[in-house]
Amino acid sequence: MPYEKINAFLECYFSTLEITDEDEKNTIREAIIKRYNKYNDSFPYISEKEDPFKNYVIKSKNGYYSLEDFLLNRLFQSIRYIDKDEEESCYTEKSRSIKIALTAIDEKARVILKDWDDDQIKEFFIKLTLKTVLDHEIGHALKTQFGGGYKIREDSSKRFIDILYSEITKILGEEKGQEAIAKLDFSKMLTDDERFKRLLNNLKEQAGNYSTAIISEDELIDDYSYSNGSGIKKDYYLQDDYITLIDELLQETESMEMIDLYKIPQSKMIIGNKGNYINVYFLLSDYKFMHGYGKILESLLGNKDTFQATYLNPCEVLERFDREYKDISFEVFANTSSPITNIGETLATLKNNKDESSFLLLDLFFAKCYKKMIMKRINENSNLDIDSIINEIESFQIRLTTNDNEEIKNNLPHNIVFNELKEILFQLRESKEIK
Repeated sequence: MPYEKINAFLECYFSTLEITDEDEKNTIREAIIKRYNKYNDSFPYISEKEDPFKNYVIKSKNGYYSLEDFLLNRLFQSIRYIDKDEEESCYTEKSRSIKIALTAIDEKARVILKDWDDDQIKEFFIKLTLKTVLDHEIGHALKTQFGGGYKIREDSSKRFIDILYSEITKILGEEKGQEAIAKLDFSKMLTDDERFKRLLNNLKEQAGNYSTAIISEDELIDDYSYSNGSGIKKDYYLQDDYITLIDELLQETESMEMIDLYKIPQSKMIIGNKGNYINVYFLLSDYKFMHGYGKILESLLGNKDTFQATYLNPCEVLERFDREYKDISFEVFANTSSPITNIGETLATLKNNKDESSFLLLDLFFAKCYKKMIMKRINENSNLDIDSIINEIESFQIRLTTNDNEEIKNNLPHNIVFNELKEILFQLRESKEIK
């Protein structure tokens, strides 16, 4: 089982990078193990051709990485420190750092939850939000691909010294501050690259049977690394701004699944004058307006293609998606743009003005795509789990635009499509039961 190996490697990683916060350690550990559990059946191995970076801590075997080794390699390469005192939360490739806007998140949460009477529940949600934000940024880090050497371009030790200098000069003044800094001995402070080498050596000493799989210092490429992009923002999609929201949608969907506490709606977002609304599953998220589309997009892609598109090369997956649903995109959006473009641009519209007609267009597009996918499987005589598909459809209907009035809800365009598909599935199930 890989869990013993994952935990052993992580303990060495935590101690070497001096990560001592138990919440951070638990979130990182869960991030690796739960992603392994999610993707292992559909993507157990990753080839060197799919990720040719030469400076990973754990070496490939016969040209392949096991999924657990791949995830650990991405973690060790991508995250050198976590800073919880920032103005915004983000992953920064240049410094291999995660920044969490601890104060801003806490303040925003308390404003949104100000009417909640139960302080214990309020504190729970604030802590849950911090955990979800951290997992979200870990996800971006794990999905970032690098090329070149092992060295990073922005070292955290220099940043620490700059912050220290700034704080000391605030207290002592410029001249005395410079004198105080000059007297300090930074010779024992490790750079991030030196700490990375120490991780290699520590793992060789502590990893037991796994130690022979660890790369040696002399095997590292002595050069600076560079980023090839993160998530689906790679290759020719890298410069397309609209793709950012789709990438964030997939990341937020994955992170909410990793946390596993977002199955019950927390609030409603009214989007029209007829009582139409969106169920909100993560009240404190900036992306709460679009969460409903994450699950259905993942379903259309499938687990294997979702991993391929977000962790490796998205081009083939997204091109295939565009070919498969080009006709529906043209029918629903009445333009010749690709389906991926229409999804991204509609999400951008929703981010800016929460327009009801845009919600309904995107709802209809996804419903028609899902019906096409299921009908294709039925026509191919696939061994379908009909009850599972019906349950999935009903989960989509809760997550997309809905209404408490049953008649209005059933006459929403996407629900007409979903209900037609459910009726086909009911009949198919009945015919199988008769046989």
